[in-house]
Amino acid sequence: MKKLFLLSILSGTMVSLTAQKAKVQSASNYLKYDELDKAKEAIDLASEHADTKTLGKTWFYKGKVYLALLNTKEEKFKALAPNAAEVAYNAFLKAFELNDKKVSKTDLNNNFAQLINPVFNKGIEAFKAKDYKVAGSLFEKTTMINQKLGLTDTLSIYNTGLSYANAGENAKAEISYKKCLDLGYGGDKMFTTMADLMVKDGKKDAAVEFLKNEGLKKYPNNQNILNYVFSIYLNDNDFDGALASVNSSLENEPNNAVFHYNKGFLLDQKKAPANEVLESYQKAIELDPNYFDAYYNAGALYFNNGANKIKERNELPLNEAKKAKTLENQAMEDFKKALPFLEKAHHINPSDKPTLKSLKELYVRLNMNDKVKEINDKLSN
Repeated sequence: MKKLFLLSILSGTMVSLTAQKAKVQSASNYLKYDELDKAKEAIDLASEHADTKTLGKTWFYKGKVYLALLNTKEEKFKALAPNAAEVAYNAFLKAFELNDKKVSKTDLNNNFAQLINPVFNKGIEAFKAKDYKVAGSLFEKTTMINQKLGLTDTLSIYNTGLSYANAGENAKAEISYKKCLDLGYGGDKMFTTMADLMVKDGKKDAAVEFLKNEGLKKYPNNQNILNYVFSIYLNDNDFDGALASVNSSLENEPNNAVFHYNKGFLLDQKKAPANEVLESYQKAIELDPNYFDAYYNAGALYFNNGANKIKERNELPLNEAKKAKTLENQAMEDFKKALPFLEKAHHINPSDKPTLKSLKELYVRLNMNDKVKEINDKLSN
């Protein structure tokens, strides 16, 4: 009786195992005839049953079924597995892990590779929908699929970083950007992209050091990197650092009007002598005769100098009449010097209100009443 009971147990076990293996075969058969609902039902049962969930073949076919659900154009099937990409990806990985000799490695590789395009496209869709965290996860999967197949997909690596950066998951983004740098992907712009992430993470000093020590070492005198270093310094009101960066840029491009303008602006912020500031603005104008900001700032510099002298004159005691007259004459000279710059700025941009208001005040101080009326008419329109 004991032997008979034992044989009954073994027989029952064999029947159960055979039945579950039949589920895997059924899923394969249903898949051939595009009966995806039945294929899904059969393979889900097999992947959950103790007798078949440890078989590589089970997970291989689960990957195939869910890959078909991912790619199908029939909404009734697509609705059965909104997470088909995730399930297929994990199923194929499980098949690799189990290393079932009954599963052809070539077939497994080929089917896994078929996930790349649909998963990548879903990543694009998620990114466009601003679902950045999901997009990062999907691009991460295409990166891993390629890696499993012995390939390097730099675009997916970059997109992973970009998606996670937009999702605010900077640590994950940094890992992907670092891989891009190691692979030489993205050129000099990859260095500024990484630095931008560091700045957003509150690591401004580290970003500057990274660009100087790694970016400029890889790309000496690269203007894109120098411009970004300049912007970091400027946004932080570090005018010394920004000026050093501009001077480096001028060594690269001595005839760049913007760099000369920036130098003048920074010297002005540092309260440098007026002649040094004006030299930079005038060089910018020489290189670009229609540089509105350079004309406006040069005129404003003279105007402010004159206004400061008038203020100093007004604060003098009555017994300083001679000095007061000298200051007034000096102020008038400054106003006269400001005039051509501001008039040229107005000529370049006739609708700019600050320029019109500055001109009006100049004309008032210089007793140019006809011009005052003209400006008032323009301001009232």
